[in-house]
Amino acid sequence: MEKAKSTGAVTDTGATYRRLMVMWLIALLLTGAEFAISYRWMRPNVVLGEGKPEILLIALGALALIEFALSIWLWRSIQAEASSKRDLKMAEMGYLTAWLLCVSSGLLGYVIAYSSDGRYYYAFFILAALGVLYHQPARETLVAAAPKAELKKTPIEPKVDPLPPVDETAATVAANLDTEGDVDANEEKTANG
Repeated sequence: MEKAKSTGAVTDTGATYRRLMVMWLIALLLTGAEFAISYRWMRPNVVLGEGKPEILLIALGALALIEFALSIWLWRSIQAEASSKRDLKMAEMGYLTAWLLCVSSGLLGYVIAYSSDGRYYYAFFILAALGVLYHQPARETLVAAAPKAELKKTPIEPKVDPLPPVDETAATVAANLDTEGDVDANEEKTANG
């Protein structure tokens, strides 16, 4: 866990990563649901065009490709800025923006399914699914965008308390008394002895 400098809140990159993975799976399932709906209920309505594709198909195909390319460019620029600013929320918003752009390119498949040249409607959903798959959350990008932990320097403390300073004059007097007492005791033993 790392502490954010500005708010003092605890930022957990693991929780953010898990939340983004759940949202990524939802975006992927949403794209699959879009395709299933179009395949089940719109497929009978698809009119197969003859000859070369019409201008609407070409324009919407170009728009879907632009959305896909824009999602990649925007995601990379937001992630780079989030890493430099150390903003985890900005990195999270970068993922959400990229997913929305990719899922919206799948919605163009509905328009094509009802057009006079609807035989290529599934390509938009495939492009949307590839875009969402490309933007799978990576833990490394979140760690790079997470605020740095504040390190506190503490002085190194010794494990054992140092001995108090010894007064040399008191130590000398005490040593002389001990030796004089030993001498007196020895003299008493030899005298009694």
